[in-house]
Amino acid sequence: MSKDEKHLQRSLAKWLKKHYSKKDLIRVSMDHYGFLRSTNHSKHEISQRLRAAQVVACEMVGPINPKLRLHPAARPSLLLDGLDKVLSITIYSSRILLKHISYELRKGPRGLYEIPDDVVRRMREEIGRSVPLKDAAKRLGCSAEDAEAVAVKLAKKGWQGCIQTRNEDRIERRFLAKELEKLEEVLRSLPVAPWHVLTVSLTGRVRKTQMSRTRLMAEVLRGAMEAYQDPSNPGLANIRLRKPHHGGKPATVGRKDHPADAMLWSEFNAMTNVDVAGIKRLVELGHLTAHPDSDLYILRESAVAFRARYVNPTRILKARGLSDAEVKAALLSPGLVSVFGKEISIKLVERARFEEWLGEPVPAPDASAVLWKEFVQLGQNNCPSFIIPELPGDGQFTISTTSRVIRLAVVAGRHGISITAVFDRRYRRTWSIYERRRKELIAALESFRWREEPDYTKAETVLKDVAEVERVTKEIGRLTNYFRYKMP
Repeated sequence: MSKDEKHLQRSLAKWLKKHYSKKDLIRVSMDHYGFLRSTNHSKHEISQRLRAAQVVACEMVGPINPKLRLHPAARPSLLLDGLDKVLSITIYSSRILLKHISYELRKGPRGLYEIPDDVVRRMREEIGRSVPLKDAAKRLGCSAEDAEAVAVKLAKKGWQGCIQTRNEDRIERRFLAKELEKLEEVLRSLPVAPWHVLTVSLTGRVRKTQMSRTRLMAEVLRGAMEAYQDPSNPGLANIRLRKPHHGGKPATVGRKDHPADAMLWSEFNAMTNVDVAGIKRLVELGHLTAHPDSDLYILRESAVAFRARYVNPTRILKARGLSDAEVKAALLSPGLVSVFGKEISIKLVERARFEEWLGEPVPAPDASAVLWKEFVQLGQNNCPSFIIPELPGDGQFTISTTSRVIRLAVVAGRHGISITAVFDRRYRRTWSIYERRRKELIAALESFRWREEPDYTKAETVLKDVAEVERVTKEIGRLTNYFRYKMP
C-alpha cells in the first residue's frame, strides 16, 4: 500500500528502474502504450488514479510514447530534440537562439533537457524580429548573394548572427535583429581615409584562390582588416581598403648602419652631384679612396677633402639666382676649366680657380651652418628615406629619396635652409604622379608656397627655426609615400 499518490508514483518508478535497464526503459516505454498496455481501462476512480500514477512513473524514468503524452496525467513539456520542429527552424538554429537569449540548458527531473514555455515564447519573438536575407542585404549595402556568402564566412569564424527557418520545402536564411544592428554599427564606425592613405575598392584586394570579395567583407565586419568608408557611396559593397604595396618593401630607415669613417655614395652624390659612374672613375683615378669594408662606401676623409678642393659651379650659380640660360653661358667662360674633362659627366673646377673667376671667396660650408645639424637629425627620424648629407654641399645641392624619383633642391644659407620641390613636365613619371595626386601633394607640403607654370610647378619654403625644421621634415616624410618604389 502507498501513503499517497506521489508515494505510489515514486514506488512505481523505482520498480521500473530495478527491473529494466536504461536501454529497455526507452525501448519499451516508446512502444505503443509502453508499460501501460497490460493495464485495464476501467472507468473506476481507483483504476484511473492507478493509471495516472503509472503514466507519471513512466515519465519519471524516461521519455514516453507520443500517444501516452495525450493522457491527462502526463506533464506536457517540450524537449530539446523537438524544439526545431515546433519553431520550424533547423537544429543548428535552435541552438543559436538558445545562446542568443542566454538560456543555459539544464536537465529536468527525468534527466532530459526540457524547454520551458517562456523560453519557447522568447525564441518565437526573436524569430519574429529576425530580418529576411534581402532586407538585411539592403541595410548592409550589398547584394543578397553577397550577404549570404558573408554570413556563411562569418559563421565559420564563430559568428552566430543568422538562423535558418523552414518554409514548406525551402530553407530561408534570416539575420537576428540585434546581430544585424551590430554589423551596421561596424560599417558606420569605419573612418574616412586620411588624405595621405592610398585606398582601393574591394576588387583591388581580391586574390584568386586566396582572398575573395566576400571574404574581404567578412574580415572587415569582424574587425580583422582595416577599412575605410566612402561617404559619397556608403555600404558594405563600397568600402575602401588600404592599397597593397608591390615591388619591394618600403624603407624604414634612409641608410643602414655603416662605419664612422665611411660615406655612402648617395651622400657624396647629394653633396657634389657626381653620379655613380663618376664616383667609380674618381676612385680609379685616385681622387677618392674606396672603403675597405664595402664597394658602396668611400672614405669620409677623402670625400671631405675632395669637396674642400673642388666645387660644382652650376650649383653655386643657381643658388645665386641665375637662370638656366645664364648658368649655361657662364660655364662657357675660359676661366672655368673642367678639372676632369670628360672623365665624369659634370663640370667640376678647383675652388681656388672658381674664387678667382668669381672675385670673392667661396668657403666650403660645414655642419655648423644654421640649423643644419637639426635638419640632419630630424630628417633621419621624420623622413628617413631621404638621403641628407651630414655636410651640406656648395650652393644649391639636392636631397633625394632612396628611389631617386623625387629630388628636393636645398640651399644652406646664413639666414636659414631653403627647400624647393619642382615637378617638371620633362620628367614623365614625377609629373604623372603630381597630376594624379595634386591635392594630396599640396596637402602634404602644407608649409610650402606653391607656384604653377605651364611647364612646371614649384613649391618653396625657408626654415628659420627648429620648430619649422620639425614640421617640414614630417611633411617631406609624407611626400615620400607617393614617390617610393612602384607607384600607381
